[in-house]
Amino acid sequence: MGSFGEDVAAVARHLGEETVVLIGHSMGGPVIVEAAQRIPGRIVGVIGVDTFRNLEQDLTAAEVEEQLAPMRANFVEACQTLVQSMFLPSSDPMLRKRIVADMSSAPALVGISAMHYLRSQRADLRRGLLAVTAPKTAINSDYRPNDVPVAQRYSLEVTVMPGVGHFVMIEDPKTFNRLLEGTIRKVMRQAPE
Repeated sequence: MGSFGEDVAAVARHLGEETVVLIGHSMGGPVIVEAAQRIPGRIVGVIGVDTFRNLEQDLTAAEVEEQLAPMRANFVEACQTLVQSMFLPSSDPMLRKRIVADMSSAPALVGISAMHYLRSQRADLRRGLLAVTAPKTAINSDYRPNDVPVAQRYSLEVTVMPGVGHFVMIEDPKTFNRLLEGTIRKVMRQAPE
C-alpha cells in the first residue's frame, strides 16, 4: 500500500495543484490514506468508496492465511468466487461478468499481496486515518455491514448507498455521482483558504 500511495502522491506532486481531494474505491481507500500522509499540506479531503467498513475488525495471522489459502492454490478461481460475492443477486449479469474477468486476470502475486495487506495491516490503516487531518468520508453500499460508530472514532463520515453491491460507482452511477459531487463540494467548502 505504501508503494501504491507513493505513486498517487507522485502524480499529485507532478500535477502541481495546491489542493487535492483523494478518492479511492475498495483497496484504493488504504492507498489514498497512504498518499495523504505523503503530501499532508495539500490534501483537503479523503473520500473512500465502499471501503473503511469495519476498521476495528482484525484477523489473526491464522485467519488471514486461511482466507488466502484458496488464492494461493488457484488464484483465478478464488478471485472469481470472491468478486462474485461482491454483487447482489439483482446486479447486471454482464457487468458482473466483465468485472469478474477483469479482476481475476490480475497477476496472482500482486493480488495475493494486496489481499494479505488488506487482511493483516488494519492497524496501519487506522493509524493512517488518525494521521490524516483533512475531512474523511466514505460512500459505501449496504450489501455488507458498515460499522458507523467505529468510523466516527476516526473522524470518518459514512454515507450509505442502498441497493448496490461493492462497485457502487458502476452499478448506480447516477446516485453515486450525485453523492460524490455533494461530498466534494462539502470538502471544498471546509478547505482552508
